[in-house]
Amino acid sequence: MIGSRISNRFFFNPQFARNGFSFFDLTYIGPMNFNSLAFHARYRILIGSWILLAGCNGCGETRPVREEKVVTMDDLVRNNKRIHEQEMATIAQFVKDKNWPTTQTSTGLHYWVYEQGQGEKAKPEDMVTLAYQIELLDGTKCYSATQEDPKRFRVGRDNVESGLHEVAQLLRKGDKAKVVLPSHLAFGLTGDSNKIPQNATVVYDLQILDIQ
Repeated sequence: MIGSRISNRFFFNPQFARNGFSFFDLTYIGPMNFNSLAFHARYRILIGSWILLAGCNGCGETRPVREEKVVTMDDLVRNNKRIHEQEMATIAQFVKDKNWPTTQTSTGLHYWVYEQGQGEKAKPEDMVTLAYQIELLDGTKCYSATQEDPKRFRVGRDNVESGLHEVAQLLRKGDKAKVVLPSHLAFGLTGDSNKIPQNATVVYDLQILDIQ
């Protein structure tokens, strides 16, 4: 037999030497004890070398570089405009399906006073007290403020949704209204990191309890 004996169970065939020796260049000539120290000592290096060579397959290949698109300010403006138009269309369809005779303001806010109160409308710097229920367009209930535990804020100053500042100046004490706030008048791009998702339109069912 051409070749040389490596152990009493394996035989090395030199015809493979020109291509580099690996574990698969051994000719098996009988059963062996895989728990023997001889096997671990002599062939662990051979197996490791084969794994290394197999893992490097294709290491020298040249991969194509993916060209990244540069996003310009004009791209952002167009995208935001598209999203805004889609949201306005969704709100219009929502109030139509609900059969609410809402009034739309120049900012995109929709409101409908379904129960009239009395008195003057709120002005900047007035303190407004209100009760409300906030929902998403799909009816998911998010937050509420009751008559026993109402919400209070100063118009034009306090840190609440800008849509609340706007609608407070359109309503009188005692008014009950349905109010639909587009995302830019509510919780914006990020939501509130809790119950309000990103870019969410919100619906208020609110009552103005007091204006001072």
